Amino acid sequence: MGIKRIIIAITFLSMSFGANAQSEVEHTIVQGNTLFELAKEYGSTVEAIYEANPHIGVRSLVIGETLLIPIPEKESIDSSKYTFHTVRSFESVFAISNKYELKDSTIYWHNPVLDNSPLLRAGQVLRIPKDPDFWRPKSGEFDMMVPQKKPHYSIYVVKPGDTPKSLSKAWGFSLIDEFYALNPDARDDWWVGMHLVRPVNVDVAKRTFNISDNEQDGPVLISSPGDTLKVVAALPFFLQDYVHQSSKASRSAMAFSFRQGIEFAIEEVRSSEVPISFLSYDTYNNKDSLSSIISTLEQVQPDVVFGPMYSSRVLQFKSHPLASKVVSPLSKNSALNSTPVWNSIVDEQVFVKAIKSDFLERETRHAMDSSFSKRTKLLVVGLNSGASKVKTNFLVEGLDPKQYLLIEGDASWTQNESLGELDSVARYELVITDNDPAFVLDVLRNLRAGIAKYHWLALEYQAFDNGLVSTVFQREQVTVYTSAHIDYDQALTQEFVAGFRAKFSREPDRWAIEGYDNAMFHLLRLTQGQQQYRGIKKGYHYESASQRNTFVERRSYEGLRWVLQP
Repeated sequence: MGIKRIIIAITFLSMSFGANAQSEVEHTIVQGNTLFELAKEYGSTVEAIYEANPHIGVRSLVIGETLLIPIPEKESIDSSKYTFHTVRSFESVFAISNKYELKDSTIYWHNPVLDNSPLLRAGQVLRIPKDPDFWRPKSGEFDMMVPQKKPHYSIYVVKPGDTPKSLSKAWGFSLIDEFYALNPDARDDWWVGMHLVRPVNVDVAKRTFNISDNEQDGPVLISSPGDTLKVVAALPFFLQDYVHQSSKASRSAMAFSFRQGIEFAIEEVRSSEVPISFLSYDTYNNKDSLSSIISTLEQVQPDVVFGPMYSSRVLQFKSHPLASKVVSPLSKNSALNSTPVWNSIVDEQVFVKAIKSDFLERETRHAMDSSFSKRTKLLVVGLNSGASKVKTNFLVEGLDPKQYLLIEGDASWTQNESLGELDSVARYELVITDNDPAFVLDVLRNLRAGIAKYHWLALEYQAFDNGLVSTVFQREQVTVYTSAHIDYDQALTQEFVAGFRAKFSREPDRWAIEGYDNAMFHLLRLTQGQQQYRGIKKGYHYESASQRNTFVERRSYEGLRWVLQP
């Protein structure tokens, strides 16, 4: 390679603009709305609503706010080609696939409802193909979904003497902010040869975008000698809505921040001697748009693709040859673990496994040396259905009944009241298997009403994504099993914040940090062979047999900060 520089080519191409009106509806929050009620009203799921509106995962619903509600697409089913299987209690996709001698991925492919809720519930009906090859996605299948379309923008290369002000005037913008809306990078960086997004034949007053007859097909790369690492971001920028300031514009900020984090990571790898090209595509969270992008990427042959952001779009890659290059940055959909895609999110079962392993290790050490610590009992509290039941079964499976106390019931939670009647003879390691914050707080309230001694072991998504406040953690002295803690005392974090602020003239938010951590891990993996990374927010450690992230660490809330435990 021998090239002691990195060449960054940033082109911002938007493929096949337009929202899929049949897949989403807008809902304005009113008093009394809950995610469960909204999911029931629109025929969606709570998981799907969370995924379409990631910002609500860390706070309560805000009255007057507009949410996007995903609506499952209707489809006709040829019953002659399927056997219909009714799910029994505690039955898993793995067990069903073995029963019918199919791959897990085949079950997921023929039952798209599992995309947003991979955990099965009793009574659920699944489609089982009689022919295992029926509708199995094959290489190139996605290319034929829709006719290919050209980008809706031309790419302008900055010439000597060009300035943002002069180009803004030449392109007919009345305000320079309209120019920056299309080219946000131009605020902080400018050079001859820089690639800009230029609307062609635009009626600026109406801000409508037309296709140029002479615009280039496919991505534009700055040519460079030697080997080039090709990095792609395929994210839902919703650029058209961003420019037009529609209701979806708020979702653009997340993708733009994620992209800035990627760019910052690229800059930090300058010592690698590997030239890097960087391309951005707007998926618009739209199936047809992504299909066009996939076709283009087959020609580009990228080394890594960051995005799409939502699981329904990521799963469009699941049987495609490029799947092993794709990084799913934010989706918690467990179905991704059965695909070749790199899953950045730690599956909740991994946290549960870590809790059980730690408990069994303590029990083993106690059996060998009774002075090691006071013996504890596992206190498992949850619901007798759904995801909560699955986690409960895993925790107690194989344990001696003397090693645990199980309290579970239905949605009425009446069984939680028995927690206040526990005596102080035993010391409990508490695990709550349901993530509903109201349920979690009810369990803690009942325990505090009694005299039992307990220590709460929380899961990352249970604690951090459900709006629980720091006072709860301080009061409970909780230990959280997590993969995503930001330590601002860490020198790496401080350097990142200072550098990001200097480059982009703003503070890095959660999404910028996610973009940086995702990109840094994969850039180090591709340039240095590094397979483990503890970043600003997220740690990465992948199982050798899969591309499933298994990074877990323990942190206790002590003195108003999360302290890493050995």
